[in-house]
Amino acid sequence: MSKNRVRLGGSATLERRLFEFNNGFLVRSNSCAAAMQA
Repeated sequence: MSKNRVRLGGSATLERRLFEFNNGFLVRSNSCAAAMQA
């Protein structure tokens, strides 16, 4: 049971990190595109 719990917690953290990284990348590319158009 403990092994499965650790696994789930680790994957959840990894997914959240990926999600936050993707969001940050999108925000950066959007602001870059806006700056280029201005």
